[in-house]
Amino acid sequence: MAIGNPFGNHADYLKIIDNTDNKGLFGFAKLDDPQNFMKPEDVTKRCDYHTTKALRGFHKAVDGVCNCGLEEEPNNLTGGHFPLEEVTALFSVVDASPAGLICYFEFVGDEDFYLTQRGNTFTRTLQEQFRFLIEWEYAHQHLDNNEEIAISATEVLQVLDLPITIREWILNSVPNDKVNRFLEGRTDALQRADTSTIPDLTEEFKEWLLDKFSAAKGFGEHG
Repeated sequence: MAIGNPFGNHADYLKIIDNTDNKGLFGFAKLDDPQNFMKPEDVTKRCDYHTTKALRGFHKAVDGVCNCGLEEEPNNLTGGHFPLEEVTALFSVVDASPAGLICYFEFVGDEDFYLTQRGNTFTRTLQEQFRFLIEWEYAHQHLDNNEEIAISATEVLQVLDLPITIREWILNSVPNDKVNRFLEGRTDALQRADTSTIPDLTEEFKEWLLDKFSAAKGFGEHG
């Protein structure tokens, strides 16, 4: 698995709709104490086992059933329903420590499967990722949603201090993502919006992201 350093240059993360957005996924995840989710026998399985902050997803099992509804326990090393062996690339893209990170993933198999799986945070582009974060933030702040994923999204956005002009562009131009589509009662809430409705990044957003890319710490560097 390629990990830690990006392919090519940072500009490769600025996906172009219907051109370069068919490979790779962006997703946010929580920074947590590794001892909260890793086991003693995992010491050699992740390079950040001995750090104070390590990345994990939001899937958790309760009485053998995952909080996403699947009747299988998530992988404790990833916090998702996939093992590390399924991940072929994993890069820290936008650093919102100590709350979490937005990362870039590539998978061995069909990435659309992970994109549309309940409880995952994956999107194809960063404009969709930030729309997704804002929707979870709204659910936490205005709809009394206190799920860990909603709280973490709110904390990530607080750390990043997204400029109001970019936030307004996202809300006005990027179509609803999974949270709002679910609230609309859509049966296809987990599907990606039609790409004809998704705009490319603005120049202002690109510049802001490029600054964030260059400041992101690598895995194992958060304590």
